[in-house]
Amino acid sequence: MGSLSSAIMKEGREQGLAQGREEMRQKMQKELDDMNTKIDDMNTKMSKMQEQMLASIRILSDSCGISYEEAMKCVSIPEPDQVMYLKRLRES
Repeated sequence: MGSLSSAIMKEGREQGLAQGREEMRQKMQKELDDMNTKIDDMNTKMSKMQEQMLASIRILSDSCGISYEEAMKCVSIPEPDQVMYLKRLRES
């Protein structure tokens, strides 16, 4: 009878551990999904902000008769970002 009860206890522990691992996996997957949603939202906001900045640079350049580079300096866009904006301005 001792070995039967040991076998039952061992099986119960294994099932409990398996259930705990599955619950943890599901929890981690939900957290990962939530984080990915937040990242997508942030990327969307960043894209909108960049589009607004591009529009502002164009307007400033056109209304003041200055180059895109000068317009970006006027609104204090950091130099590393100027390269990206200038590329996008020239593509459109």
